[in-house]
Amino acid sequence: MEITFSDDFTTSKQTPTGARCDNTLALFEVRGFTKMRFIFDGCAWDGNLEHDYFYHHATCPVNILRCEEIFIDGNSDPHGCFRLIKEVFITGPSAMPYDDAMQMLSDLARTHVSNESVDNLD
Repeated sequence: MEITFSDDFTTSKQTPTGARCDNTLALFEVRGFTKMRFIFDGCAWDGNLEHDYFYHHATCPVNILRCEEIFIDGNSDPHGCFRLIKEVFITGPSAMPYDDAMQMLSDLARTHVSNESVDNLD
């Protein structure tokens, strides 16, 4: 069995694997610009939030920000420009209510002290 996804630009087919996918909210900061933080919609397969590699190295920020293209120092494929601070479930067995998750991540975005040594906004 295949499921077809399409929009105005692309069509793709995927075969279901039987893995459970739960929605998450994830708080990120921009490497080298750590006072800039975002809360993104995410997902976790089979209840696993241990996917730092996916966010830090494998994901192009174009996919997360849903924009046409991003350039960092002339690089139009700048993987690894975000750092995951915290991710929480908003669906599934260990889910937080959406409003509670947004409040917690918003509070954390205001108060989190980055462990990155360079902060370009100072």
